[in-house]
Amino acid sequence: MKRLIFCLLILVLTMGTVVTACSEETTPVPAPAPTQAPAPTPAPAPAEQIVLSYNKMGPTVQRASQEPAEYFAAEVEKRTEGRVKIELYPNSALANPQQTYEAVLNGVSDIGESQAAYTAGRFPATQISEIPLGYNNSWVGSHAMTDWMEHFKPTEWDKTVTMYMFVTTPYLIGTVNKPVRKVEDLKGMIIRSSGIASDEYVKALGATPRAFPVTEVYEALSKAMIDGMLMPFEAYPAFKFHEVVKYATDTSFSSYAGASYVVMNKASYSKLSPQDQQILLEVGYDTMDLRGRIFVEESTNAQELFLSQPERELITLAPEEVAKVQAAANMVIDGWIKEKTADGFPAQEYVDYMRARVEYWSTQQ
Repeated sequence: MKRLIFCLLILVLTMGTVVTACSEETTPVPAPAPTQAPAPTPAPAPAEQIVLSYNKMGPTVQRASQEPAEYFAAEVEKRTEGRVKIELYPNSALANPQQTYEAVLNGVSDIGESQAAYTAGRFPATQISEIPLGYNNSWVGSHAMTDWMEHFKPTEWDKTVTMYMFVTTPYLIGTVNKPVRKVEDLKGMIIRSSGIASDEYVKALGATPRAFPVTEVYEALSKAMIDGMLMPFEAYPAFKFHEVVKYATDTSFSSYAGASYVVMNKASYSKLSPQDQQILLEVGYDTMDLRGRIFVEESTNAQELFLSQPERELITLAPEEVAKVQAAANMVIDGWIKEKTADGFPAQEYVDYMRARVEYWSTQQ
């Protein structure tokens, strides 16, 4: 009897184990909760666009001024992929040409364009462009001036960042009432010049210099405040000089070609990334080249416009008069070298280097 009870107990325990095992095998295991995809990382916000003001010297109707500036602005925005935008203020809207450099220094404009000679005494070394070395055209002169700046790196430009330098087409003598066929014809005349070194050139030719910014020359001519001017042909259409000037005497063989600048405020420049800073400098060089080529084209067009007016004359000097003008030019060059050497500048080296670069670039056109 005891044996029977023991067997039954074993049987019950065994069945319970089986049932439990079956229950464990068939009980569904809950599926794990699906893994939630990480929230997408928001795209980085585009960098804030930097907008730079550009106080441009010439009017919008002056192609050699407006088109290069528009190219510079558009190309900077394109190459920086919109990170830098330049707004143009033509006709010196933010500061007159004499005050443009100060306006850039003081942040009135981020970028400024004017002629170095308009701020007498500020750029003594750069007067190299104002002495009558003779230039084929603006493209040659601008490249030579750019090389000169890069080679000598005059400290007078250290307060700003130079985007590029350029020079105009050769200066001619334009007169209102009296033609200049001989150097002696200039005696007693008041002739517009543009700076200290060009004043000496006018004096050496026997005339009296009177400095006027280009924007005031038309009025001075029309009101007989001056008898004539030293001015490149390219400027005639934009400032309507062909309306008042009747005689143009070709002195390009001994011409000066005053340097103009496009410079940038250093604090504004420092806001740009190194990459964008380099882009501005590269675009500046390209713009210098373009501007020189446009100046050449516009000079030819301006000469044709001038000669299309009634009773206009382009005068070519006789060989003996050419020699007189060249002698006067050499006197100015020698005097400038002596003066600048005394002031501590390597003036003879300046002149020799500039002449060599003009000769080189004359072969590259």
